[in-house]
Amino acid sequence: MDCTLTEEQRLLQDSVARFLERQYGFAARQRILAGAGFDEAMWAQMAANGWLAALLPAALGGIGGAVETMVLMELAGRHLVLEPLVPCVLIAARILGAAPSDASRERCLRALLAGGTRISLAVMESTMRSPYELAQTQCVATVQGTGWLLSGLKTFVDGGGAANHFLVTARDSATGQLAVFSVPEGAPGLTRRSLRTLDGRTSAELQLAGVAVAAPERLLAGPEAAAALECALDHGVAAVCAEAVGLMDALLQTTIEHTRQRVQYGAPLASFQALQHRMADMYVELEAARSMALLATAAVDGGEERAARICAARIQVGRAARFIGQQAVQLHGGMGMAEEHSVAHYFKRLTLISQLCGDERLHLRRYRAVTAIRDIDAATSQRNAT
Repeated sequence: MDCTLTEEQRLLQDSVARFLERQYGFAARQRILAGAGFDEAMWAQMAANGWLAALLPAALGGIGGAVETMVLMELAGRHLVLEPLVPCVLIAARILGAAPSDASRERCLRALLAGGTRISLAVMESTMRSPYELAQTQCVATVQGTGWLLSGLKTFVDGGGAANHFLVTARDSATGQLAVFSVPEGAPGLTRRSLRTLDGRTSAELQLAGVAVAAPERLLAGPEAAAALECALDHGVAAVCAEAVGLMDALLQTTIEHTRQRVQYGAPLASFQALQHRMADMYVELEAARSMALLATAAVDGGEERAARICAARIQVGRAARFIGQQAVQLHGGMGMAEEHSVAHYFKRLTLISQLCGDERLHLRRYRAVTAIRDIDAATSQRNAT
């Protein structure tokens, strides 16, 4: 795999890095965190700078793709960006892109990339441990006239506190088929309760009590809906892996600098061999996670190999995030959990990432399942050939 960035990708990297260093320091982030956890003006600036478009390929109206997403999300992790780039742009646009093309869909994508529309996927329910468990969907869609009525409860709508539009998954009460519906904010019967996650980001809970949806707003149904959701979630996992690498890299550098400055027993902490070994282990875990995040980026558009490689990357990145986060907090001592110190915020975000889109056990089960199917298919093909 060639990891060399193109000239355009390097320009994006430099542009995003400069903006975040100037406009998104820790103090600025703390102000956003103390408010709603989301800044409308900052989101508009990100859209104007082309960040939202960089998350998507030209086929969806964007100017980027998987590599640009990796570049952007690694920097977003390094600077602890709160704005919901992955749930409200990347995942939503991928689902919209799988729907049949029409004027309504194109308008929605343009509004999404312009920053005026923020769309969150409402898939999680109380019976589900991850958004991949689509078979557990209990939200019901009932035919009424030429449209539908949606009823059910959606939990942990990532980015839902900042969203003004939702993509809701529900099961057809007559056929049992899974479907994806487009529901605007303020629809009669829709009640949103805004929440904050462990790391202070926006989330929501949606109560749907007979929400009326017109027939054209059923975007996808059946196997096409399940395939589009899984593909979009895999893109989200790859992006979050890149974000985690940025978080871990910044956390390691912060820890190294702290141990150089902190004096104990008349010598800097960095001079103690035992602590040097711990930081070396942190570096090894970071580089392993970086390699797997690159694998996820390369595989996200890779067809049948996508699921297995995304799962493998997610497992390795989750383990590295836990190890590096815990080591950083321990090496900082009590100040490592102080709200006034960035280490606590890196640690919280890494902790949440370890649960986003399912934990390591879920992805290990999914990895085993998809590789077993692949092995069976290969064996069948070999038998047929002989």
